[in-house]
Amino acid sequence: MGALAGANVAVTHDPPAVNPTAGATRMPTWLWLLQRLSGLLILGLVFAHMVVNHFADPATTISVGYVVANLRKATLLSVDSALLLLGLFHGLTGLRNVLYDFFAGARSRRLIARGCAATGAVFFVFGVVVLIVVLGR
Repeated sequence: MGALAGANVAVTHDPPAVNPTAGATRMPTWLWLLQRLSGLLILGLVFAHMVVNHFADPATTISVGYVVANLRKATLLSVDSALLLLGLFHGLTGLRNVLYDFFAGARSRRLIARGCAATGAVFFVFGVVVLIVVLGR
């Protein structure tokens, strides 16, 4: 113990001079909350979809005619459209976050965010077109 045995020594830790996360942009809180909410909604909608299409009438054979007839019901069309939209949002937001782990530059992140948004828009429009074509049968 020696020389410090009777001395009052205060130990302080100064913060680092450079913040290692200063240039990093975190996921905005609203986007984080929307991704969690979309996951919960997807779980509920998938459960409803499974019950209606597979368990409500187990004797029914699922065919193209059955699917088209169900899609003509506004409720089931809205459930399937919501699943498409929420699934794309949830998945592409997750992909955006994973890619952000590998690319730290502001320009790269802007391209990633815009690319994910554009991909989601293209696939959503494609999904809606498919629904319209199927309903036209």
